[in-house]
Amino acid sequence: MTDDELVEPTGDFKELTAFLDSDEAPADWMPAAVLDGYLFGIAVSPTRINPSEWMPMIWGDAPFESEQQGQWVLAAVMARLNEINQFVRLGACQ
Repeated sequence: MTDDELVEPTGDFKELTAFLDSDEAPADWMPAAVLDGYLFGIAVSPTRINPSEWMPMIWGDAPFESEQQGQWVLAAVMARLNEINQFVRLGACQ
């Protein structure tokens, strides 16, 4: 792979988006559009922000229903962040 190729993300952000925009998502969690902008802000930050600092802001005080849900959400969020990082790195957002 070269630096100008995108890697397919492993999480399913479309599924996470559908979940976040449904009535099933906890009210404390960020809506999908807000989450996408939030992740973009993290990606373009001039300083590295540790996930332990920014991840709790996504779901507020609402815990995951299960360990499986937590793993699924974390994988989808990180995959989307990686995808955004690649677009930023390639200058695709200009």
